[in-house]
Amino acid sequence: TTFGASCFMHVIRSHFFFARQMARDLPHRDVTDRAVQIRALSRAIADSASAFKNIRVKIHSRPDSTDIGEVERFRQRHQGKLAPKVGTLLETLAADLRATYGAVSVAGLARYLSRIPTGPVTEQLNVMIDTHMKTIEQGGPASREQEIAISDLLWTIRERLPSAKTGTTRLHLIDLSLDLESLLFRTISGWQPKTVGELVEKNFVLARAAAGCGFLEVWEWLEVRRRIAPEPDDRQSMTRFSAKADASSRAVDWGAAMVRSTYLPVVERFAAFEPLARGFMDDRIRSSVLLAFGETAGQLSRVLSRYSSTPHDVFDIEGKVRIRGLNPGLAVGELEVVHGTAEAVDFLPDKIYVLRFPPADLQPVAGLISVSEGNIVSHVQLLARNLGIPNATIAGEDFERLTAYSGVRVFYAVSAKGRVIVKKASDMTPDELALLESDVGDTSAKISVPTDRIDLTRTECVDLKSLRAGDSGSVCGPKAANLGELSFHFPDKVAPGVVVPFGVFRQHMDQLMSPDGTTYWDFLTDTFEEASKRRERGDKGAEPYTEARLVQLQAAIRAMPLLPDFEDDLLRSFVRVFADHLGAVPVFIRSDTNMEDLDDFTGAGLNLTVPNVVTVTAIWRSIREVWASPFTQRSYRWRQRFLENPIHVYPSVLLQRSVDVEKSGVMITHGLDVTGSDDIVIAFNRGVGGAVGGQAAETVLLRHDGIDVLLSPAREAVFTHLPKSGGVARGAASFEAPIVTRAERGALRRAAREILTQMRSSGLQGALDIELGFLDGDIWLFQVRPFVENERARASAYLQSLDPVQTEDIRVAMDERFDGE
Repeated sequence: TTFGASCFMHVIRSHFFFARQMARDLPHRDVTDRAVQIRALSRAIADSASAFKNIRVKIHSRPDSTDIGEVERFRQRHQGKLAPKVGTLLETLAADLRATYGAVSVAGLARYLSRIPTGPVTEQLNVMIDTHMKTIEQGGPASREQEIAISDLLWTIRERLPSAKTGTTRLHLIDLSLDLESLLFRTISGWQPKTVGELVEKNFVLARAAAGCGFLEVWEWLEVRRRIAPEPDDRQSMTRFSAKADASSRAVDWGAAMVRSTYLPVVERFAAFEPLARGFMDDRIRSSVLLAFGETAGQLSRVLSRYSSTPHDVFDIEGKVRIRGLNPGLAVGELEVVHGTAEAVDFLPDKIYVLRFPPADLQPVAGLISVSEGNIVSHVQLLARNLGIPNATIAGEDFERLTAYSGVRVFYAVSAKGRVIVKKASDMTPDELALLESDVGDTSAKISVPTDRIDLTRTECVDLKSLRAGDSGSVCGPKAANLGELSFHFPDKVAPGVVVPFGVFRQHMDQLMSPDGTTYWDFLTDTFEEASKRRERGDKGAEPYTEARLVQLQAAIRAMPLLPDFEDDLLRSFVRVFADHLGAVPVFIRSDTNMEDLDDFTGAGLNLTVPNVVTVTAIWRSIREVWASPFTQRSYRWRQRFLENPIHVYPSVLLQRSVDVEKSGVMITHGLDVTGSDDIVIAFNRGVGGAVGGQAAETVLLRHDGIDVLLSPAREAVFTHLPKSGGVARGAASFEAPIVTRAERGALRRAAREILTQMRSSGLQGALDIELGFLDGDIWLFQVRPFVENERARASAYLQSLDPVQTEDIRVAMDERFDGE
């Protein structure tokens, strides 16, 4: 029993939201989740009676007691005109609305006084019953004091729940919490702030209630609380008020991400045979306290826009759209709203995509808008930033509002400071039309990759620690060269490795591919020459021809015989570097081409890494796969679009000892316009391979003044670790504590300074993108590359003109009248 209680208390602390949702979903008392039922009924009625659509939108977006009258009036107006089935649904909906917004029985909450031991929870509940619930019984509007009391009690229950002595008490506390959230959901619309200051207070109360309901972890609430709390100042600077609005919007996103991380795997399983299952998460979010919290966060942003001459502009949608720019750039193209998963989409380079989640692997596109940004330093986001692809994140409730514009040709711009413009192309101004003919929106200016330094005579494997940054583009790619430089300066922070240089790849490509005397290299060069001739003739089949031939080449490379001299050399080099034979030490096998980390093109994540390979057979196979990876459709399309000489791609291969780190991620020695260029942004997940794959990572801004700002917490329910037997395995993650500790953030600040100093002395200038991890408190460095941004997009006079000049002289008056819009 003691063990069972201990385990449950651990679950309460580490998976509070999930435990609370189980109590909501598993039948154990006579309670109906009417909020979900009401939404389902209103949707079914609108599907059969289009005239009901506006009422359905109101019920879904801003539910309150006025919905009862709207439904009753609709029934009266359309009596005798609707099918009997619709009439029955309307009767059921009206009954549910009356039950939801009718008088709340005080006894319904008072019964908990006899079920919960005397303490802070019962004391607060008594106060609520005695002083506030009379308002509801009398049919009056909810009071500010009542909603504050509910919020306080929700938070108290969350704090006290782990210390409850029995399982029965814990269940009663969770049931009380669920009833309180339901009460708040039904009554919060009665609190109508009259001033901006009252709106700030209501927003804070709802944020605390969301934390009490588990949408935010305890430590996350403590982080955000100080940023959104009401302040005594009657007039606040634009900077402080803007920080409040931004932190509130982010906290709403964190809460929605908690729902998605909890339910997404199951929803996707059901959606495979019933696509309507994808609506479950939206229903769950919108029948919770997050709905009202999202509304007040949006209202704060709209107040802020009053003081700005240049707010976001998305199709002039009434009520405004809650959107935030991530990567600057501009584009014109057809808007496509994707309701399914990104992996099922054949991305086209002339379209702007609206998705619920950014794709794991970004294909060439004109622009991106996503509900979930993944994380701002994933390969997808860095590639978009590097190439000037406009990219923004949108609130979940606004995703559907863009569906009406799917298929429309649009103009899309994101400024350096995150302002977003989306409009029909037919509504473009003369200045915007002129941009189409300028270099600002031009992606035709291609980069030429230098090949004159490539040394194909080097055909022996190289010890990683013997390489330096200057070897990039000569012996190997920048990944191995920069890691060799890091290993020289930080020998205890870089795992040992063996590098297979460019020359070995070219040696193998000079082998015969077919009996007619054609080599692999001949096949490659013939393919590009023929494709060039077809393009000159205006043949639209040039690209399909090239991609089909590259598929053949990939298959051939994967089956390519390895040269005996190379095999012998790698066997000897492996023993020399790893002090053990091939097959005894697990290694990552990583592609490292000459077409990565250029001055204007990063190529982040375009080619293959095979993790934690152990067996001899798997190592030989993985080397071939890495050699083949630059010729995949995705990798080729990026090179073809941005590089002048994509044929001259040479992959080297890095075999590096696996390090099963406890946490890993990315550190960018640049503020990414969150504040400034002297700051640092880190993004981490638990386990191996954190952040770079687009996971919902814990992202923190390490400001140059020593203050750390949480931009987003992690929301990945699983993490990756490395079994000794090879490959990868998954473990369950929890969110009850930050991934990166205060001490580790300090270590990262120091490491950033040291790495910048040493790499600059080696010729690597500017901000850096560093992949790293922690094991037993020690930092391990896995990669360093220049942090590349699209200077053309950032320098655009048009994009700069989108950002208003804000001064501290502008003040937001807390006593300013607030009209609810």
